[in-house]
Amino acid sequence: MEIQYLLNQALENENIREIEIVVKILKEFEKITQIKFELLHKELMEKPKKGLKQSKFSII
Repeated sequence: MEIQYLLNQALENENIREIEIVVKILKEFEKITQIKFELLHKELMEKPKKGLKQSKFSII
């Protein structure tokens, strides 16, 4: 992963500014990942639940 390489280089060079930049990138990536998860969850919850009412013995 390129971010891992950047972090390793920054740590190796003890460059605080580069480390801060990599941390900011990782935080933004985390936000994007969280938004994607929330959108996927919303999409799954809105889909019609097929087959759940076919039998009075369904477990829901």
